[in-house]
Amino acid sequence: MKIIQQDDSILILKEKPPISSILITILFTILPLTFVLAMIYDIGVTNLKCKRLEPTQVNCEIQQSKFFGFVEQPPKAFSKVTSAKLKTLREIGSEGEPLVSNLVVLNTNQGEITVIEDSVFFNGVRGDASQMQSIANQINKFLDSNQVSLQIQRDLRGNFGQSIFPLVFISLFVLGGVILLFVILRSQTLVFDKKSGQLIREQKTLLGKKYEYYPLDEIKGVDIEEKYNSKKGISYELKLIPKNIHRKILISDKNLRYVKNLRITIYEFLPIPLPKTFPYFFLRALFLQKLITEENAKTLRFAVVYAVSIKILPQ
Repeated sequence: MKIIQQDDSILILKEKPPISSILITILFTILPLTFVLAMIYDIGVTNLKCKRLEPTQVNCEIQQSKFFGFVEQPPKAFSKVTSAKLKTLREIGSEGEPLVSNLVVLNTNQGEITVIEDSVFFNGVRGDASQMQSIANQINKFLDSNQVSLQIQRDLRGNFGQSIFPLVFISLFVLGGVILLFVILRSQTLVFDKKSGQLIREQKTLLGKKYEYYPLDEIKGVDIEEKYNSKKGISYELKLIPKNIHRKILISDKNLRYVKNLRITIYEFLPIPLPKTFPYFFLRALFLQKLITEENAKTLRFAVVYAVSIKILPQ
């Protein structure tokens, strides 16, 4: 939490999440989300339509969709289709595993054109060979017949169930990242306003802003507490009291000296009576005996509050 503005009438403290935490969380969320989108991108429907213009001339058109059929792709047309066949491609994956792709290709006046192919590998195989051969046989049977038209649909949405478990796992990972992002991407602003006599607390999250208002004269002191977390280590919380504020407003930081400085700043801004400790009485005695001036007393007041802080939490 940093001091944004400070003068005689207003004190503004603002707490922002660390940039490193934001970057890590975004990375934690975006990478698995990108992987999920990549897996489902090519899951859709392929429609192949062929039409006989002349006894020996057949033209075909292919219409594909992505993202479960919601995103239509521009149609592609092929002229003078003469035959279809199953084509098998073998390759080695990035981790050295063998991969097999089974496709349906058409022989046209433009050469070989792939018209039916699956996008996702299951156990190292992309596209069932028997199904692809069956589609090629249907096209060849049409080409050898006198039929006027042929329509074949390849719906990959039914194959989604084969990858449901890894997708559910990754989706849970993404959900966890989104929740973590929501927790981290929140900021707190404290406005101590003497003109209105209020402490205004603004909390900003991904869902919007929330405001709370407290009378300044209800703040009777500021406490420092030590918190221990097995993962994050020791941190220090600056709490405003009495109880109704003590329960809600926290200023947390791992730097003890920084928290103490914030405590001094709040003590200096608000008319909070100093704790009656030995430094307090010593300073008051010096002032009454005119051994120090009012200006010096104000400077030394920092030392008094700091000394009290040290008593509460040793260095």
